[in-house]
Amino acid sequence: MVWRVCSGQDRNEVIGFLTEMDREISPPVSTFPGGLGGVVDLFLKKGKILIAEYKTKPVGLLGYCLGEPSTDYCDSSVGYIYLTILHPEYRGKPSISKELLKRVTKEMEIDGVKEVRFKAYKDNEYTTELYSKLAKPVREELNTQGKLCVLYGVDLKEWKERF
Repeated sequence: MVWRVCSGQDRNEVIGFLTEMDREISPPVSTFPGGLGGVVDLFLKKGKILIAEYKTKPVGLLGYCLGEPSTDYCDSSVGYIYLTILHPEYRGKPSISKELLKRVTKEMEIDGVKEVRFKAYKDNEYTTELYSKLAKPVREELNTQGKLCVLYGVDLKEWKERF
């Protein structure tokens, strides 16, 4: 498994993988403002996309932005993990998830990030329990679909020590 940072040249490959995985994501990325292409363009412009490949086939993706959507991406000291997806065949394998988190931590350090943030639906007990182990709740807010979410945050140094 190889994780790499994508560039604009990888845009179609990333969109293809997200199209394949769209039903696995809740809500589907295709329903986000700008659809699949808009989300990919946002990551390429305001952050980074990491893609995992196994034998040259995309099997995972993490997209993050510098800054939060709610503040129009103004604070580049915040790395906001917007989307993480693994192909179902690769889920539940701790080594893959751990490698992804190590790699994203390295990229965020390069970008000067001081704090990592991410959201979970408030009514999703599994995710909120998992995220509570990784970070502290910062606030509750509505996402772009009007659904109540919990925003979590953790200092990048503390995050790095966990992985």
